[in-house]
Amino acid sequence: MRDDCIAVALGLPQLRILWQKELGGHFEITVIYRRKEAICPRCGKVTTKEHDRRPQYKQDRRLRDKVVLLILMKRRFRCPFCGRVFTEPDEVFSPRRRSSCRFREYLGREALHQTVRRTAKKEQVGEGLVRRCVAEEVGRRLGTREVTETPEFIGLDELGLLEERIANGSLPEFKELLHTLGNWREEILNYFDYRITNGFVEGKNNRIKTIKRMAYGYRNMDNFRMRILATNPGCEVRFSHLLT
Repeated sequence: MRDDCIAVALGLPQLRILWQKELGGHFEITVIYRRKEAICPRCGKVTTKEHDRRPQYKQDRRLRDKVVLLILMKRRFRCPFCGRVFTEPDEVFSPRRRSSCRFREYLGREALHQTVRRTAKKEQVGEGLVRRCVAEEVGRRLGTREVTETPEFIGLDELGLLEERIANGSLPEFKELLHTLGNWREEILNYFDYRITNGFVEGKNNRIKTIKRMAYGYRNMDNFRMRILATNPGCEVRFSHLLT
């Protein structure tokens, strides 16, 4: 027995390690679910009869700065009551996914603090996977909450433009904006009575500009929107309506 090794927990108690080896740049760990039985999705009966095993290659979080490749021995069970062959549940990775749930959550969190490209290069995965993980992470943060009350205040930020750019009609959107400002003239001028500033809006705009600079710009508006929502805790739902 080697006397220069230590055991490190994999951190996935649902799995049992069958075999492992450390290569130059990664670990290869063969695992199998600890369960001995499964419930037939057709008849609901419990069966322990194993039909076959098929290896599936999955990626997990790094260990000692090395990529961890898990070889999952995915089992299929045969139900003795109805004869159906079915695949066991896969709660660690999710069906038809080639990475663990915790690894995808980690990628989503990491990519919110740095660029997608940098995260993908660091973890040796594709940029497409990182983008999907960011979308999933933002979805978890936003949840399914809805706006249940009307905001008490609305903030407006100014935009400096030459007057002739609006007057010549080349930007009809700004003409519509002038009409809107006219309709809300009384509310806007209420500042001089209540002295509520737009400092909150300025802060949000500054954060958005920082996010854009960090990634050297975004070509995909959906990705940009999700990044903005994920980095504005506490106002996700209301802010998302403004960005829609």
